[in-house]
Amino acid sequence: MNKVSWVFGVLKAHGVVTKGMGVREAFEELSKLRKSGEITEYEAQPKENFDNGVNVGSKRKAEASPEDKTSIKEQVKKNLDKLNETKIVAVIKKGRITKDKEAARAALKGQMARTKGMVKRDGMGEVDVMHDVSTALSHLKTAAEVSSLMAVPAVIKNGIIIDEHWQHKGTNTHTVTIAARVNLADNPGIMAAVVKKNSKRYKTHAVLTPEGKTLWLDGEKAEYKKKNKH
Repeated sequence: MNKVSWVFGVLKAHGVVTKGMGVREAFEELSKLRKSGEITEYEAQPKENFDNGVNVGSKRKAEASPEDKTSIKEQVKKNLDKLNETKIVAVIKKGRITKDKEAARAALKGQMARTKGMVKRDGMGEVDVMHDVSTALSHLKTAAEVSSLMAVPAVIKNGIIIDEHWQHKGTNTHTVTIAARVNLADNPGIMAAVVKKNSKRYKTHAVLTPEGKTLWLDGEKAEYKKKNKH
C-alpha cells in the first residue's frame, strides 16, 4: 500500500468523507487529526516498526507537517535523552576509520554482499542500503560521517524511529529517521539514518556526539579550524 492510499484509508476509518478530496487536502486533514490527538503517531503501523522496546508513538503526538524541513541533526538533538539510554548497535574500530568515500563504499558493499545490499527491519521489511549510497556519500564530509556508513545497516535494523516526514522537505517522499548509539574508534556517538518508506531505500545519515555536537576524529577539528581560519 502506498502512502496516499494509506492516508485515505486512515481518514475513512475515522469517519472522514473523502469523496472528491484531493491529495493535499487529505494530508492536511490527516495533520489536523494527528494534532487533535485522534490519531497517534505511527498509528496503523506494527509496534515493532517504530520502537524496538521504546514506545515512541505513545510518548508524543505527531508534529510533522506535510512540508517538514527539520534536519537530521535537529531531530537527533530533540531526542538525545532517549537515545543516550539505548544500546550501542555498531562498533567501528580504529583500523576501519576512513575519510576515503570509495573505501567506505567498498567496505559497505563487502559487508552487504551476503544479503545483496538489503537489511531487514522488523515491521518494515527489507530496506535497500546500497541503491542510493552515491547520493548519500556526496553529502558526507568528516571521517566520522564517512566511516559511519558501515554502521548504517545496524542502525536501520536495531535503532528506534525518532521522526517521520510525510512530505520530506516539500517533496512527495515519505521518510522515517531511525537512530541509535554507535562507537567510532572508541568515540561514542549518536547516529541517525533516513529511510525513504515509499521505496524502502536508505537515503542519508548523520552522526553526532552524545551531547549533540559534531563528532570529530583524529585531530580533524584542528585541521578544520586551520583550513577555515579567516
